[in-house]
Amino acid sequence: MVEKKAKPKAGRKATGLGFRVDDRVRAKIQASLIIKRLEAYALGEKGPDKKPVIMNQTQVTAALGLLKKAVPDLTSIDLRGDVDVAHTFIHRLE
Repeated sequence: MVEKKAKPKAGRKATGLGFRVDDRVRAKIQASLIIKRLEAYALGEKGPDKKPVIMNQTQVTAALGLLKKAVPDLTSIDLRGDVDVAHTFIHRLE
């Protein structure tokens, strides 16, 4: 009987020693962890160790710098086009 090798899941590559996670997937995971930590700090929530998340200014700046490299900045998107539909809003004060 011939053994079937498992196919790698999306974002993974088969190597002789097992599976290797693609660098893009690894970057997304790391960005997600940075976002979760910054969010917990900003909202005053507790981290995975059940302790309040404490960050100094240097750590916050470093985390934001890493996010700028990992997550696209959506503020630079320029939308162009013709608008064919006009909307009219009627406001009533009661």
